[in-house]
Amino acid sequence: MTTFSRRLPWLLSLTLVFLFFTLCVSFGLQKGGSLVSIAERAALTMTYPIQKGIDLVFTTSTKLFDNYINLIGVKEKNYQLGKDLALMEHRLAQLEETRLENLRLHKLLNFKKQHDILAQGISAHVIGRQSDSLSYPDH
Repeated sequence: MTTFSRRLPWLLSLTLVFLFFTLCVSFGLQKGGSLVSIAERAALTMTYPIQKGIDLVFTTSTKLFDNYINLIGVKEKNYQLGKDLALMEHRLAQLEETRLENLRLHKLLNFKKQHDILAQGISAHVIGRQSDSLSYPDH
């Protein structure tokens, strides 16, 4: 590759910038503006896309950083809420067991009131049976 072909993109870019400034100055002078204000406006117009790109990069990185910091807090809060949920589920299970026990006791009380024969007896909840062969007459 020759030196001229390497320099060609730079020469074209400089030529386009020069033409842009020249056109801005000539249109600005025709409208009665000063040469300095026209050059400033032309420079600002040329650099606007670069400024916008830099602003976009900084804004995006700031948002990403803020979201990352917020996610750390959310992770900790999520962990604490999981612990709280497990505790509440345990308490709910205890309350449900108490409710069921209460229902069983009310039924037992009603059963005892309905059958006066058992007024002197004791009722109990069967929790197991003997497993030897003498307990079951069928075997």
